[in-house]
Amino acid sequence: MYFVSLVKFRRSLTKEDYARVDKVVQKWVAKGNRVHKVLFTLGGYDQVWFWESENERTALQSLMEVADLGISETMAAIDREEVLRWNT
Repeated sequence: MYFVSLVKFRRSLTKEDYARVDKVVQKWVAKGNRVHKVLFTLGGYDQVWFWESENERTALQSLMEVADLGISETMAAIDREEVLRWNT
């Protein structure tokens, strides 16, 4: 299951914060998640994450591990080809 997370940090991140995020991503991968891309953005959010998890429960548990660093709006995303198969 794919997810897109829009992330807004609560404060400017330090080198230690970035190192912590890297460790959390490693834990996510150990749980079976896959982080495809992390992009810094201009505007209302600081980053966009494109990632994959086996289910919503694992995704929520993973997001809760970094909740103190910022807020996120996370959406489930469905592959275009899969949606097109549903309509045929």
